[in-house]
Amino acid sequence: MRPALLVLPLALVQGPAIDSPPRAAAFLEVRGGSLPLVLSAPHGGSEKPAAAPDRTSGVTTLDIGTRELALAVADELERLLDARPFVVTTSIHRSKVDLNRPADDATDAEGLGAEVWREYHAALEGATAAARKLRDGRALVIDLHGHAHDEPLVELGFALDAKQLALDDAALGRERWFGEEQVDVPWVRGAHSLGARLAEAGLAALPSPSRPHPDGKPYFNGGYIVRRHRDATLRAVQLEFPATARSRERRAETAKQVARALAQVLADWYPAPAPSGDAARANQPRK
Repeated sequence: MRPALLVLPLALVQGPAIDSPPRAAAFLEVRGGSLPLVLSAPHGGSEKPAAAPDRTSGVTTLDIGTRELALAVADELERLLDARPFVVTTSIHRSKVDLNRPADDATDAEGLGAEVWREYHAALEGATAAARKLRDGRALVIDLHGHAHDEPLVELGFALDAKQLALDDAALGRERWFGEEQVDVPWVRGAHSLGARLAEAGLAALPSPSRPHPDGKPYFNGGYIVRRHRDATLRAVQLEFPATARSRERRAETAKQVARALAQVLADWYPAPAPSGDAARANQPRK
């Protein structure tokens, strides 16, 4: 069954209700889930409400197709697994608020844009809290974006820069991740990494076993969302898609490929408790 659309982001969380400003909530789309996975698409909105002042600095263009791609991936995962990820998206344009920036840089003034920023991150916190309850406190955040680099690769941002990724596996494993844990190299570019699974699904990805580092080419290594919404048991990855993968003509196939990769990553890294019989295969992707 597909969970109903939740209008208020904090409806995802069990506990005391917190009022959400109605005008901010109108620009959020938050869907409940039954997988330890949260999809975020902060730059795919197209609405430009006059109540939110325009930003006068930073990137203000939208990531075309990313909101639609996130929703399509959620639908494909439900088809594969009979379960859905949590989804947090917005309809507001990036020229009004940049949800992948700290609050001080997200808007030029207090008002509607700032309210949407607060509610978006509250929604992500609610979704991740609910997702973590499904796998002993562990969950995964995937933050979808779009890039305009020349090479049509899916760029995976783990908050590791190009210099770090250029290290061999032994040296990379001694690096500090987010200033805390040592880097989990198999998770970043091993045989069961998300990059490996995307490549197997037909989407060239970086980093991955065959493309372990950017090799001097432009690369997005992850922004504010994946750095804020993570900890030792909550992993977060920024996925930057080329324009071809996000195009109207190609989007449905991309969603199928991404869903296949994520389904396998969930099976590899977040297996569902399965005592016996059919339940033991509940979190395995269908053939």
